[in-house]
Amino acid sequence: MGAVLLIGIPLVFRSRSYLRSPYPIICITGSTSQDHPLMEGVTDFTVRDEHYNCEIVAKDIQALFTTHSATGGDRVGAYIRKVGAGEVIVSMPGHLVSVFEEPSYRRFLLNVLAYGGGEHS
Repeated sequence: MGAVLLIGIPLVFRSRSYLRSPYPIICITGSTSQDHPLMEGVTDFTVRDEHYNCEIVAKDIQALFTTHSATGGDRVGAYIRKVGAGEVIVSMPGHLVSVFEEPSYRRFLLNVLAYGGGEHS
């Protein structure tokens, strides 16, 4: 079974000009309490990033970690969902380069790559 990772994109490209995101850059904290192979070695983290207010309408997601900010409250920060014969992994953080410098978030992404490559039970 394969997996696909979708992460945030910092800027939108349109007609040769970059449009800035309307979401403010704030401090978000990721809380990692889920028991899933993707969360192995991942600890709570705090980064500066956009804190999206995405409504998740699918009822069959498994939240992997939550995010919190003073202005945005609690949100699902990443989730996995079965789709057909595969799985989709969605991660909200990742709009700023500095997020990828956070060791715990980087561990999560490395776990996702291994998981998608079949290195999981």
